Amino acid sequence: MICLALDTAGTEGGVALAQFDDDGALQPSRIFSRTLPPREVSRQLMPAIAELLAEMGTAAAVDCFTAVSGPGSFTGIRVGLAAVKGMADARSCPVLGISRLALMAAVGRAAITGGDSRAYCVLDAGRGEFYVGEFLDGDLLAKSESVASRAALEQKIHAAPAPVFACEPAVLDALANRFPHELIAIPTPRVTDLLPFAGRAWRGERGLRFDSSTALNANYVRQAYPAKPAVAPAPR
Repeated sequence: MICLALDTAGTEGGVALAQFDDDGALQPSRIFSRTLPPREVSRQLMPAIAELLAEMGTAAAVDCFTAVSGPGSFTGIRVGLAAVKGMADARSCPVLGISRLALMAAVGRAAITGGDSRAYCVLDAGRGEFYVGEFLDGDLLAKSESVASRAALEQKIHAAPAPVFACEPAVLDALANRFPHELIAIPTPRVTDLLPFAGRAWRGERGLRFDSSTALNANYVRQAYPAKPAVAPAPR
C-alpha cells in the first residue's frame, strides 16, 4: 500500500508519501516528505506532491490518501481537502480524514508514560478561545471536540483532571499558571504523524477506516460564520 498524506491546517504545511507492507506496517525506508513554509502552502502543494511521486518512482500507484481535516486555518483546510478529493476521485482511491487534535493526542501520549492515558488537547481558536479535544483511555479519536473559553476549559479540566497537551506558544503561555501539574508541552505534529493512522485504518483497527472522498469533510469545530436564526413565517 502507498499512501499520500497532507497537512495544510496549520501555519506550516506538509506532504508525505509512504509505503506500507501487505499487513499495513509502515516501511521506514520508504517514507518521503516535504515541509511547506508559511504563506507558501497553496502555491507549493502540488509541486511538492509531484516531487515526492518522482522520488518514490511510482507516479500512478497511490492506493489511498489521508489528510488533516482541521481545526485550523479555514483557507488551509479547504486547500488541502480539495486537493485530496480531486486526486482521490481521479484515482478512485479511498481517503481518511484525521483531526489535528487527534494528531496531538498521539504525539503527546508517545511522550509520556502510559501512552494510552486519558488526555485533553488544546489549540488556539482565536477570540480568546480554545479548540479542545477530550480523549478517553485508549481512544485514538476524541470523545468530543469543542470551542471553549478559558473559564469553560478550566472548569472541564478541574472536573476531570488529565494531561493537557499543547504545542502552540500562545496556548502554553495562557495555560501555564492554570494547570501547573497537567500542562505538557509537545512538539508540533508533523505530516508524518498521520502515517500510523493510515496503517491502522488499512487494517481496520480502533475505529479507523478509509472512506470515499465524498465523506471527507472539513472539521472546523467552530463554523466560519454563526448560523442565522430561523425566521418564523409571517402570519397570513
